[in-house]
Amino acid sequence: MRRQLVALCSVGVLALSGCGSTPEHAAPTTPIHSTAPLPSIAPAPAPSGQPTTVPGPGSAARRVLATWSRPRLDYHHWWAGLRPLLNAEGRQDYAYTDPSQIPRLTLTGLAVVRRSPVATAATVWFDTDHGLFGVRLSRRSPTAPWLAAEIIFPRHPQPKPQSKPPSHPTTGFDHASL
Repeated sequence: MRRQLVALCSVGVLALSGCGSTPEHAAPTTPIHSTAPLPSIAPAPAPSGQPTTVPGPGSAARRVLATWSRPRLDYHHWWAGLRPLLNAEGRQDYAYTDPSQIPRLTLTGLAVVRRSPVATAATVWFDTDHGLFGVRLSRRSPTAPWLAAEIIFPRHPQPKPQSKPPSHPTTGFDHASL
């Protein structure tokens, strides 16, 4: 029984040791929008007898964010580009989005990939000119392409608490000294 418990704990530690954040390519102050075609997330055909490779979650998330962040497109063109990059959850959530309400983003830092303990989920974070955006990705198997489920908006900073309450406007007394 004790051996089984030690073995189970060892497997858990090994599985979690692969979790963490790894920077992925995205040059600082890189506009997401350009006239260059977006990289494909579908595996390229491999020469006969060689395995195909799937781009990493950082590349897939960057493409999702670039395709999503096109507020000047009409809905039909915007949706035609974004729909194939989304899983069923993402398609349901973004099907009725008005692209004119989406900010046009420019990357201002490196992408940070946070992988899940399983090989089929990750979240990628991007510093942009509108704050920190994330893209939650999943895939059906470790060799399937990454698809987006959610685009995570920046959290607005909370106001910092004052070190002491202000004095009363009428009496001028400091509430902390009462």
